[in-house]
Amino acid sequence: MVNTATANGTDALSRTVTAQASTSVDILRGSARIKVQIDTATGASIYIWDDTENQWAKDEATQNPIDGTYHTTSDNIAVAAGHCYTVWVTKEGYTFKVKSYPKGWSVTPEGGKAYGCLGEASVSIHFSAIM
Repeated sequence: MVNTATANGTDALSRTVTAQASTSVDILRGSARIKVQIDTATGASIYIWDDTENQWAKDEATQNPIDGTYHTTSDNIAVAAGHCYTVWVTKEGYTFKVKSYPKGWSVTPEGGKAYGCLGEASVSIHFSAIM
């Protein structure tokens, strides 16, 4: 989308002045994918918090929240593009640390969560169990 604005006026010397400015804004309306996997047994619950909306991320395919209830590893989940997310996994008896994460993302100080922003792309986050 391109917006253009024009302003007309007179300067201090009584000259007519015209100024025009344009801006282009890209609005992402599609979806992106977050692939979540672990390198041990399957079945860890997946949690994805939408930092942009300050609520659980929504699975674009099912509309279910990604709150540990409906998604387990390994999974490739469609989420809203253009949002920032925090991703982690849990499973009884295990502690997980982020093993690999997308370029431009970060890991929390304790190492258990990855967070960053998505365009219209797919990313992969891999967790390792720490015993």
